[in-house]
Amino acid sequence: MKLLERDQYIYWHRLKDEDVVCDIFWCLYNVFNLVFLIDNTYKTNRYRLLLLDFVGVTPTKMTFFVGFAYLDGEHLNNVVWAPERFRGLFLILDALLRVIVIDRDLTLVNGIKIVFIECINLLCGFTLIRM
Repeated sequence: MKLLERDQYIYWHRLKDEDVVCDIFWCLYNVFNLVFLIDNTYKTNRYRLLLLDFVGVTPTKMTFFVGFAYLDGEHLNNVVWAPERFRGLFLILDALLRVIVIDRDLTLVNGIKIVFIECINLLCGFTLIRM
């Protein structure tokens, strides 16, 4: 968190107890984005935590990472907390999110329905074609 402060990132965190961080969210923000993709990766990092990433899509169809969150668990409480922080950025800047694209992770689907009520929520799926 000292590095996040030094480099002036926007970030939030929650503590499990006085000395243990259980969830942390930090972001790079661009106000020109109206479409965001949110995806998670389960416990494949060295901390064995859920990594939730937020990807923006520019009008020129380029993508870039906007924000990241390491979450202590795959519970609805954790999956709602990080998108609420992300949504708060738009409220601060009085901007409007239009479209959120997610995969079929049930916890993420339920969390996004709670946080981004006014947005169009799209489910992204893919089909594996074998030749």
